[in-house]
Amino acid sequence: MPKRPPRSRQPTRFNPAALLFDLDGVLVDTYAVWQSLVRDVAVRLGYAPPTPGQFRSSWGQGIEDDVRTFFTRHTVGQVRAAYEEHYDSHLGRVKVMEGARAALKSLHQPKAVVSNTTHRLIETTLRLAGLDRHFRT
Repeated sequence: MPKRPPRSRQPTRFNPAALLFDLDGVLVDTYAVWQSLVRDVAVRLGYAPPTPGQFRSSWGQGIEDDVRTFFTRHTVGQVRAAYEEHYDSHLGRVKVMEGARAALKSLHQPKAVVSNTTHRLIETTLRLAGLDRHFRT
């Protein structure tokens, strides 16, 4: 009887029922979008805009931490509303990650996005990037 290769060398079949993707850094790069948006909202709310270094160190922290870091006189709800109101005007800076379109096209399972970004902003970003057709809401 032929000897079987060790388990670690046997091919693995992986066929998940659905696939989850992070939005930023996987499907799109929105760093420049958010940097511009946070600076814009800071000025609109009467704050000095964060320096590039301040923004970089806060990147990806979420609205609650943005309020503690940059918008101390405003509530999370007020900052979220300002982000929602002005986000679209900064979307010209969004970049689709290399290989994202081809990967999404080649994968036939249902797909969803998980992110700390609000649902409306995710949908808007995916639509502008031309990736929305790969996801069902």
